[in-house]
Amino acid sequence: MRRRQLLTATAIGAAGIAGCSSDSGGDGTETSTGTPAGTPSGSTNESGDGDLATPEATVRRFYDTLYGNDDIEGANELYHPESQAPPIREANFSDFGAVSAISAAIESTAVISQSDSEAEVHADVAYASPAGSAVQTDWFTLAPSDGEWLVLSWVPESVRNQGTRTPTASN
Repeated sequence: MRRRQLLTATAIGAAGIAGCSSDSGGDGTETSTGTPAGTPSGSTNESGDGDLATPEATVRRFYDTLYGNDDIEGANELYHPESQAPPIREANFSDFGAVSAISAAIESTAVISQSDSEAEVHADVAYASPAGSAVQTDWFTLAPSDGEWLVLSWVPESVRNQGTRTPTASN
């Protein structure tokens, strides 16, 4: 099933993001929110962190946690309890030295679909690493849990562009 393949590819995508081409590969059907990179999306709680009340706020928190704070465990905590995706691990970033060697800035996000039980969000992200830089459109599927939207799957464009090949993890 395609969804299971995408869930499996989620963690693998962490390693593949920086070595991609600069072609965004968008299909032109997305509607950007127009929120510039670095602009908070959603409200803030008492600790100053963006909340997880909307799918887009969760996507922004995910990138800020993983690439802004280099916090792999914190990013894993943003996965939904029912997610079948393997956790992100430090080994996923070994080709680049570490997660700290990669930067990611969200250029825009688009809610492609949303219901009470699931949402799909696409994020145009400018990546930079020792392997190069590129703007990619990453796909997220999210679901609510205890009043917060959490990540079911994260599929970077570099993983989707691998076609029918079976990706292999560098464990």
